Amino acid sequence: MATEAHWIEFLSWIEANGCRPTRSDPLLDRAHSLAAESGDEHLAAYILMRQSQQALDNGDAVRAAGLAERARETRRLPRRALALCHVREAEARALTDDAAGSRESIALALRLLSSPLDTVDRLGKHCTVDYVRASEARCRQLLGESLSATRAYEEVLAAWPEGGRLDEGLWRADLAQAYLDEGEVERAAAEGMSAVRIADATSSARALRAVGRLLPRLRRHRELVMLPELTESYRVALAACND
Repeated sequence: MATEAHWIEFLSWIEANGCRPTRSDPLLDRAHSLAAESGDEHLAAYILMRQSQQALDNGDAVRAAGLAERARETRRLPRRALALCHVREAEARALTDDAAGSRESIALALRLLSSPLDTVDRLGKHCTVDYVRASEARCRQLLGESLSATRAYEEVLAAWPEGGRLDEGLWRADLAQAYLDEGEVERAAAEGMSAVRIADATSSARALRAVGRLLPRLRRHRELVMLPELTESYRVALAACND
């Protein structure tokens, strides 16, 4: 049952990143039921965290916060997985303009990662200090602190690991939005182009969708030299993804 829960959770991740995403809540619900029935509390908590992340993607901050809180109440949860729960809570609080609560959750996540980590925590191994810092930048962006968000994204992405390119596409699309909030249209277009290239290289429809949210704002700036190239690159990447 635990093995099946692992595979169903992975399938939900594939669907969420696919070009034709379906509502994957039933998959995660099934995975959580199997993990709980098998007695694998850590896997069940990780799936709750994934459900929290999905709720955030859907803009449901209340559900996201509740799921993340349930997950982190699991006994002896590995530090990386626990840090991920705090990250999801931070993003949920940022969505509701709770700046103090968001900062507190990020601080708790970073504190967990400052201690010696459990090397057998395979589920949460992608949760590094840089991952939390990038999530902190997203929280600042959600709170309307676009200038500090751009600086945080720049700092993190300057040393982003090659193995984390799937996340990098999303972060660069977010950075492009932050640049645009600051009126830096050309830099926004350049980061949008980087996000398209990474999305194409990693087959990440999530990153492409993030760029798709950026393009309508950029099209208001018809004088932008890079706009035709960015629009065409996005169209080609989207077509390739849908083939």
